[in-house]
Amino acid sequence: NGDSVLVPQAEIRVHEAETGAELATVRTDESGTYEVSFDVDEEEAPSDLRVTAEADSYGSGEETVPFASEATVDLTLTPDEVAFAGGDGTESDPYQIETPEQLQGINSRPRAHYVLTANIDAAETSDWNDGRGFNPIGRWLGFEEVGNRPFTGSLDGNGHVIENLSINRSSGDAIGLFASVRGATLEDITLTAVNIRGNSQVGGLAGISGGAVRAAEISGSVDGSFTTGGIVGNNAGEIQDAHAEVSVDGDDTTGGLVGANRGTVRESHAAGDVSGVELVGGLTGSIHEGSTIQASHATGDVSGGEFVGGLVGISLQGGAIENSHAEGNVSGIR
Repeated sequence: NGDSVLVPQAEIRVHEAETGAELATVRTDESGTYEVSFDVDEEEAPSDLRVTAEADSYGSGEETVPFASEATVDLTLTPDEVAFAGGDGTESDPYQIETPEQLQGINSRPRAHYVLTANIDAAETSDWNDGRGFNPIGRWLGFEEVGNRPFTGSLDGNGHVIENLSINRSSGDAIGLFASVRGATLEDITLTAVNIRGNSQVGGLAGISGGAVRAAEISGSVDGSFTTGGIVGNNAGEIQDAHAEVSVDGDDTTGGLVGANRGTVRESHAAGDVSGVELVGGLTGSIHEGSTIQASHATGDVSGGEFVGGLVGISLQGGAIENSHAEGNVSGIR
C-alpha cells in the first residue's frame, strides 16, 4: 500500500516452528535488510522455521518457511495498533494523547493529526528499548533515502506539558521527540527536563524540521556531535515564538535554539549555556543562504573553539539577521 516503507533496525529472530526453540537473533541494517546463519545437526534439523521481526515502537511480522540450507525470507511488518484516548486522526478531530505509549504511537500513523489532552510524565521512557529510550517519531535514514518516513501531520500541545522525556541514542542520527518533520505543524508544545543524546541532527523537539514550529518551550539537556540545537538540530522550516532553556553540548554546528538554520527563526529566545568545538552560537551554530533570524535573542553563555558567537557561530552564503541580539558571555579562539 501507499505506506509501505523499509524498516531499519528491526530485531530478527529465527525459531524452530514446532518447538519454539530460538536458533539465532540479529538486527537489520540501515537499509532494512538482514543476514543470519546458524548451525544445526543434520539429523535433528527442524522441518519448518518461524522467522519473526519486531521494530522498536513500529510493528512486527512473521513468516513460517520450510527448513533449507539457504533461504530468503521477506518480512512485512504490521504497524502496532495504538489505542488513542479519542479522535479519528483528522484535522477536525485529531487523535487524543494522554500517555507516553500513545505519544510513541504517533510513529504508527505519521500522517495523522494529534492533540495532547493531559500532561504526560515520560520518566518511564528512560527504561524503554534496552535503555535507548523513546523512539523518535518520523523515521529518517539519510538525506534523499527512499525509506524515510517523516512526520507530516500536526501535534497541538493544547497547553499541556511533556516532562522527563529520555532518548539515549548516541550513535543515532535525526534524534529528538521527532526525528524528521516535513510540512507538519508543531504548536503550543512544552517539554520540560528532557534528556536527549544523539550523534547528528539532534534537537529537543526535532532532529530535522521542514515544517512549522510555533509556541514551543523546552528545558533540559541535549547532547550531540554534529548539528545540535536546543529545539531543532537542522531547521529548514519556520520557527516562531520558541523558547529554549536547554544545556546544549556538541562538536560541530551547535546552537542554543537551532544547530544549523536554513529556514526562518522569529521572535524566539535561547537561555541555556552552549558548548562545542566549532560553529557554536548562543541561538544557532550556523545560518545559510536564504535563512533569516528576526527579533530573536540569546542570553546563555557560549564556549567553543573556532567560529564562536553569542548569537550565531557563523553566517554562510548570505543568511540575514534582523533586530536580534545576544547577552551571554562568549569564549573561543575566534
